[in-house]
Amino acid sequence: KTTFITRGAEIGASRGMLLVNSAGNSGSRSWKYIGAPADAPSVITVGAVNASGEIAAFSSFGPTSDGRIKPDITGNGTGLISPTSSSTDTYGNYTGTSMAAPNVAGSIVLLQQYYSELNNGAFMKSATLKGLVCHTADDDFVKIGPDPVYGWGLLNTKVAAETLLDANNGSAAIYESTLFFGDTFTTTFEADNSKPI
Repeated sequence: KTTFITRGAEIGASRGMLLVNSAGNSGSRSWKYIGAPADAPSVITVGAVNASGEIAAFSSFGPTSDGRIKPDITGNGTGLISPTSSSTDTYGNYTGTSMAAPNVAGSIVLLQQYYSELNNGAFMKSATLKGLVCHTADDDFVKIGPDPVYGWGLLNTKVAAETLLDANNGSAAIYESTLFFGDTFTTTFEADNSKPI
């Protein structure tokens, strides 16, 4: 399953559209089982965790065939209540990465909306949104840092939204720019022991 998230007037333009793709449900088969289109570098590939935050047994994991970390992020994908197609007022209990991906997609649409509210109607570029989601995720601490089972960790929409607010009031930084081949970008910042960088 793939969910398309677009922004503003750039609907259809590659830099304005972020694809959220389920990792697949082949977790028990083997490593490196994330294939197309979930293995694309510019999409957010979503694995599934259960209610306790552990990777679901069915969730596919990577890395990709060329060694990149996939999935990028994980989301709740077990025991979710969702509408069914049998009528307009029936619901069912579903499990799968095809439930985790829309869960993550809905959350990041809200992050995009919040960013727009803080920035006079502007929207983040898709790469910025992907970076925000990955770098504010909760690490599983089984393997420190990104790994091919949990990716960067479990989506933490609250921390991502707080980061957007902090950037808006000057206590965090989110940069969007173009870096051409051979160019260098340098920045300085102050850090203390109260928050991670």
